[in-house]
Amino acid sequence: MSRGALRLAAALLLFATACTGDSGDAPSPAAAQAVSLSTLATNPVRYDHRTVTVTGTVGLVEGSGASQSFTLIDGGVAVRVLASGGLRARTGDRVEVEGLFKLAGNQIEAFRVNLR
Repeated sequence: MSRGALRLAAALLLFATACTGDSGDAPSPAAAQAVSLSTLATNPVRYDHRTVTVTGTVGLVEGSGASQSFTLIDGGVAVRVLASGGLRARTGDRVEVEGLFKLAGNQIEAFRVNLR
C-alpha cells in the first residue's frame, strides 16, 4: 500500500471513530437516555450496558465512606444503584441517577446522583 493510501485509510478510520463516538470505553454520561424504572424493568435487555437517567425514591442504603449502594424505587419497581463519591443518599430521598445500567445484577453504576 502506498503512503497516500495509508494516510487516507488512517484518516477514514479516525473520521469513522469520531462520527460514532466509539472510543472503546464505557458510554459517556452525555449519552444518557431518560427512562422510567418501569420501562427499564419491562425491557431491560434494550438498556443493558447503556447510560440511563432514572428518578425514584431511595430505599435501603448500604455502605459508608467513599462508596454506597442503595435501592431506587419508583412505581413498585426497584433497581440497585452503586455510587461512589458525590451525594450521600438517605432513605426517603427523591433522587435522579445517571449511570450505566447492567442487566446482570439489575443495577446502575452511577456517574451522578442528584436530589430532586
